[in-house]
Amino acid sequence: MLSITKINIESKEGKKLAEVSNFNVALGTLSILVGKNGSGKTSFFNGLFMHPHTPTSVRELFLDQENISACSPVQLFEHGIHYVPQQLIPLPGVSFLSFLHVAYETKYALKISLLKFATQVKETCRTYTLPEYLVEKNVHEGLSGGERKMQELIQVVILKPQYIFLDEIDAGLDRDARVLVAKVIMTLKKEIRGIVLISHSFEFVQLLGADTIYIINEGKIVEKGDVTLLERIHATGFQDKK
Repeated sequence: MLSITKINIESKEGKKLAEVSNFNVALGTLSILVGKNGSGKTSFFNGLFMHPHTPTSVRELFLDQENISACSPVQLFEHGIHYVPQQLIPLPGVSFLSFLHVAYETKYALKISLLKFATQVKETCRTYTLPEYLVEKNVHEGLSGGERKMQELIQVVILKPQYIFLDEIDAGLDRDARVLVAKVIMTLKKEIRGIVLISHSFEFVQLLGADTIYIINEGKIVEKGDVTLLERIHATGFQDKK
């Protein structure tokens, strides 16, 4: 289990952006974070993964009783904790396949030929119905927002992290693409991954078999419940709770 015992995030001006305690992620579960724009959801994720523009004053993390509070984003990756941020930056001239190859060899501490790896990646894309042609592109370069999200999902299914944090993975996707992404997420859950995602789309989260819904307001989790909580939010909106 991944346990976020405590995390406090502030802006560079000292304003509190998020303050979350006792947030646990178990393998084989899907949790969804919802809240108004600016409620602290992305700040929570950015602080967790040490985004340079999101200073974190307190960061206490444990993975199966091991203290990983001081781990860098690369070390979190090596521990099987993966983050797909909302804003995906292109890397001009960097081959996606080569990038993924290096990440794979680093994570699994093994050597595999690029040709063999490419075959393996494309077979995996077919298994998950993810677009193979994106394997031949550069990292996010010249791609639509939806294609960038699909490249990130290809990374996830190839690298197989235990814990996956997704920030609006459905944003900018058409309905068919949202259905595909939901299918991939549900498959990952069945493969005993622990998944936490942020979404603003009621229609998208309806496609998912979520275990827990969290409402965030002013950087704090103010309510926790099952999927019936989504129905209430959809009907009446977010109620200000502190």
